[in-house]
Order: sequence, then C-alpha cells, then structure tokens
Amino acid sequence: MRIILIDKPAGLTSAEASRACCPGAGHAGTLDKQATGLLLVFCGEARKLVPLAQKLDKEYEGVIHLHQPIPQKAIQAAIKKFTGTIIQTPPVKAAVTRLPRKRKVYTFEIERMEGKDVFFRISCQAGTYVRKIASDLGQQLGCSAHLKALRRTRIGPFTLPEELTPEEFVGRLPVGKVWIKEKSIQKARYGHPLEPADIEQKESGEPIVLFAGQQVVGLAHEDNKKIIIDRMLKPESDSL
Repeated sequence: MRIILIDKPAGLTSAEASRACCPGAGHAGTLDKQATGLLLVFCGEARKLVPLAQKLDKEYEGVIHLHQPIPQKAIQAAIKKFTGTIIQTPPVKAAVTRLPRKRKVYTFEIERMEGKDVFFRISCQAGTYVRKIASDLGQQLGCSAHLKALRRTRIGPFTLPEELTPEEFVGRLPVGKVWIKEKSIQKARYGHPLEPADIEQKESGEPIVLFAGQQVVGLAHEDNKKIIIDRMLKPESDSL
C-alpha cells in the first residue's frame, strides 16, 4: 500500500505509466499522452485514497505555438482574460460531458518568447484544460494557436517524484481527521455510521480521513453529527 509520485514521460498514457509502477495501480490527475511531469500513482489498497487527490490544484509549464507572430504586449493583455474565474467548455476528446463550467486560474504568466512560441507557467484549479486555454487564447488573439508542450510541475503540495505511505500522503493534505476507538473499528468496517462515542479524537474538515491508531483506514463524511463511512481500506495486520 503506497502512493508514488512519478515523472511521467511523453509517449505513455497515464494508465500505462501507472501500470509500469505497479500492476493494477490507479492514478489521479490524468495527463495527455505527450505531456510530461508529475502523476500520482496509487498502489494496492491505496487506490481507495484517489478521491483525496482529485481536487488538488495543479501547476504547469509549457509552450503555446501561435500560428501568426503577435507582439508580446498584445499577448500579455490577452492572458489577463484567462486568469481568475473562467468559463471553459472541455475539448472534444475530453472524457467528461462537454458543458461549460467554471474553473479558477490563479496565475498565468509568460516566461519568455521565442518567435511564435510562448513559454508560460500556469497554476489552476483541478479539472482545468490547459490545452483548451491555449486554443482559446489563439482565438482571443485572432491568430489561432495550439499547445506545443506541457509539463506538470505541482499537484497540490507535491512537487517532486517520491514514494509515500498513506499516512505521509494524508499528512500533507488539508483534510479532516477522525481517530476511531479500538472497540469501534469493526463497526466502521461493517459500514455502520460512527457516533461521538466511537471517536477518540477529531480534527474538523472535509473530506474525512479515518485513522485507527497511526494507520489510515478509510474515508468518510459527516452528516448530522454522524460519521458516514464512504470506503474502508483492508487492514495490513490482523490487529486492525
């Protein structure tokens, strides 16, 4: 049970890169086949923690190729319309319903220009299509454009390839935490809601990560002062 941050190479799908790490692995934050950079891979029972990673902000660096030469000053003015809250329709090949939706772009900066290539850095909300921003920027500039290269440099608080235990992974996330009393662990495993009497310690937040002692054992949410079990991880030892 482990979480691995890999540097995905170009030429592999996110699923292919994940399976190369460990058979049957899951991943969060799909990258295009030709894109590179950080990918979160979840091995074994850690796959049940994927929902914790799905809403993490992302940061990328890349190259947008303009189909006509445009002054940098004009580009700088245009990208201001792609920062803050934007309305974005997912591209045709996206694996989601193509309906307009709001996404937040926190920063969008030009690092340098090389001819018609715009080298940029962007930080944005999960689910933002940078490829679509590139083409939309081209339309805004009246010259057409496409994403020439993309590399993900950050996922939430994670910036480097590394291997983590579930506890190390959760420890860096802004989540709620609930420690279950030993006598109530089986109750949670049977999927029964937890009452205040079942809880040893609680740190507020959503979603909720469940702990038994020092081990992450599941995910949950709170409803009417009860902890509702969403999923439980299989124990690594008989004591849990």
